[in-house]
Amino acid sequence: MTVGNTKTIEDPALQPPDLDALDLGDLSDDRVKALKDEIARRSMSLQALESLAQELPRREGDTEDSMLHTDIVSLGLSESGSASVSPSSTTTSTLDPKVRENHHKRDSNASKSSRDSMYDHAYINQFIQKGLSDSVGSNTSKVIAGLQNTIDTLRRELKDQNAKYIEAKKGRDALAKRCDNQNESMESLKHQNEMLNTMIQRKERQIQDVESKMAVQKSRAQTLEKEHADNEARMLDMEERTAAAENKYHQLQASADASADGYRRKEEYLRGEFKTLTDSISAVSAAQAEKHHKEEQWRQGIIDKLAKEEELRNQIRKHQVDFETLAAQREQKIQAMLAEFKKGIQGHGSTVDETVLKLEQLSRETTDALETLKKSQRELVKENDELRAKENS
Repeated sequence: MTVGNTKTIEDPALQPPDLDALDLGDLSDDRVKALKDEIARRSMSLQALESLAQELPRREGDTEDSMLHTDIVSLGLSESGSASVSPSSTTTSTLDPKVRENHHKRDSNASKSSRDSMYDHAYINQFIQKGLSDSVGSNTSKVIAGLQNTIDTLRRELKDQNAKYIEAKKGRDALAKRCDNQNESMESLKHQNEMLNTMIQRKERQIQDVESKMAVQKSRAQTLEKEHADNEARMLDMEERTAAAENKYHQLQASADASADGYRRKEEYLRGEFKTLTDSISAVSAAQAEKHHKEEQWRQGIIDKLAKEEELRNQIRKHQVDFETLAAQREQKIQAMLAEFKKGIQGHGSTVDETVLKLEQLSRETTDALETLKKSQRELVKENDELRAKENS
């Protein structure tokens, strides 16, 4: 601060705080309150200087020393910077009633100000006293000019402090808004985290279910593999037993074919004999017919021939009985052969017996099937002959 002959008084306590160096995040409620107090303190100092500057031109007829001393007293400060006692009667008598009224107002304002504003008045008292010591012999206009410069400087500082306070408030509001956004983001992330935890728990339960199902499937697979191995072993056993049964079947089939061939030859022989007897009967019948014409003449001969005919009939009956006997004997032989075959293979177990029974049943079914085929063939031949006859007609 410059007063008088370019003398500068600097006090570190009066330097404004550097708001630019502060972090906006550090602006708490206490710091904002401190800034407001600083602005109020500077406003009080500015008002005191303005009132002092307004009263200086009115003090006509007073000496420069008495005016400056009166200003110091009007601020309520002693020369040492502490609060002063009541001013002397000689000093206050030099002021007019308006000045005294203003002095009383300033005294009341000074008594209501804070400790910081008192410190500003002490600062003003210091630089005024310094001005007195340096400006002995100078005129009042220089003092007024110095005070006006001080007022302008304080106004600029107050304006800067207000601007910085507004900027700090804006920064604080921005930080509060950012904090609210961060809180909302945190709530959203917390909700998403809860949802993800729920999904993870559900997935874990699904994985546990799948693992339990896999364990069951694995156990079933092992059981099926064991059953498959057992089935393969049984299949091999059945294949071996089936091969043995097929061999027995082929042997029995060969025996049955041989028996059937012998039966067929015997049947052909008996049919030939029967034909021969039939031819003989036919011849006898012809002879009887021929002899019948000569019945009257050959009665005795006819009687003899009738006896012969009766004899031949008895022979035919005998041959028929022989044919039936041979058929029964053939059947007995076949049964005997089967019985001997069964006795020969009884040592092989019940499986062979079952196989033999199946083979016998198969043989009968085969014979029935052959008869059915023959019958069908005869019917087809008959139908074919009928169709040919129809075509020829």
